[in-house]
Amino acid sequence: MGPKSLATEVQAAVDAAMTKHMSTLIQRLEGIEQKFAAFEQKFAALEHSIKEKDTLICKLEKRVDALATENDALEQYGRRFHFRVENVEVRQGETPDSLQADVISVLQAAGVVISDKDVARLHRSSKPKEIVCEEGGPQRSRRVTQCIVKVNNWRVRELAHNSRNAARAAGHPIKQDLTKRRRDMIQKAREAIAGWGTLPGEPVWAYANINCEPSIRRGREVRKFRTDDELREALAHFHE
Repeated sequence: MGPKSLATEVQAAVDAAMTKHMSTLIQRLEGIEQKFAAFEQKFAALEHSIKEKDTLICKLEKRVDALATENDALEQYGRRFHFRVENVEVRQGETPDSLQADVISVLQAAGVVISDKDVARLHRSSKPKEIVCEEGGPQRSRRVTQCIVKVNNWRVRELAHNSRNAARAAGHPIKQDLTKRRRDMIQKAREAIAGWGTLPGEPVWAYANINCEPSIRRGREVRKFRTDDELREALAHFHE
C-alpha cells in the first residue's frame, strides 16, 4: 500500500470517527433541548401559578384590610360616648365616688356642663406618674393618671370635645378615645408631615375629628382616611 492510499484510509477513519462523534453530540444536544423545553414548560406553568397566587394574596390582603377597617369602625362606634381626661390626681383613700367627683370638677372647670347623672361610668386607664404642680400655692409634686369617661348622651360628649383648649390650658387635656388602629394611623400621618419640613402656605396637621375620624387638614380642606391607601393618597394630595 502506497503512502497515498494510507493517507486516504487514515482520513476516512478520522472522518468516520468524527461523524460518529458528531452524531452522538447531536443526539445529546437534542436530548438536552427536549429537557430544556420541558423545563421551560414547567417554569412557565410555575410562573403562571405564582402570578395566580400573587393575585389571590393581593385580593386576600385587600379583604383582610377591609375586614380590619370594618372591625375598627365597630370598635370605635362602641366608644362613641367615651373620652379621656389627662392628669387626674390620685388621692389617698380614693373611692369610685370621689374619683368621679374629681373628674366632674375638672370638666366643669373647663366649661363642660356635666353632672353625676351624665356619667355612665369612668375608670383610671394608665399607671400613675409624677408631675409638678404650682396650682393654689407652692410648687409640689403629685401623682396623676389618665381617666376614661363614658357619658350617656352626646351633648356632654360634644361639650367635652369643644372644651379641649380650656382643659389643656388648665393642665387636664381632653382626648378622643380612639382605637389603637386609628391612633397608629394618625401617628404615621404626623411623622410623615413632620418629615416635610416647612411648606409654603397654611400648615398641615393630622388629627381625629369629633366623630373620631382620622383626618388631615390644611386650612378648610380636609381629607379623611381609614386605610393605609387612603392615608397615602391624602399625604400625596397635601404634599403636592
